[in-house]
Amino acid sequence: TYAYFGIFPALLRLPLVPFLDLATVSVEGWSRLLAAIAAAAGLCAAVLALARCMPDCQARSTLQAILVVAVLFSGPGVMLAVRSDVYTETILWAWTFCAWFLALLVPVLRAGSTPGAARLCGLAAVAGCCLLTRASTGFGLLFALAGVMLVLLTGRTAGPFAARARQGFAAALRPEFLLPVA
Repeated sequence: TYAYFGIFPALLRLPLVPFLDLATVSVEGWSRLLAAIAAAAGLCAAVLALARCMPDCQARSTLQAILVVAVLFSGPGVMLAVRSDVYTETILWAWTFCAWFLALLVPVLRAGSTPGAARLCGLAAVAGCCLLTRASTGFGLLFALAGVMLVLLTGRTAGPFAARARQGFAAALRPEFLLPVA
């Protein structure tokens, strides 16, 4: 029944099987805590990556500090960390993978940046882990990755379709549209 609540959380429990009787010992509290900490780190990394897209000024550091405090003390991660059921653990891990996907994605969206194979593989790995955790959320990340790949692919081709696709995806994936998500 563990796989029903997400394959990734079930895989996290796998090393504990020889040592704990998981039918009587509850480990989702520790898993939720770990997911909440990892999500907070991912969101802070996303905020720092977004701040690097802004011009260097005093307002940048102030906005960066406000956003870091906001992501640490608000949002689904904080709300879900205090609930105590297995389903919430799955949602928290999906939220964690979304946060890290966003942190890896923001530098790709900077004007003139070309992502390396390692970053694209990282995006694919995080989206895959999210798919193993919560399929509905994972598919969203895979569609976003497909959009990024399409922008990269059409950026190397010419023609009216490529130009329109590039403009449409670039407008939808601009950092100022991602700021509210962080």
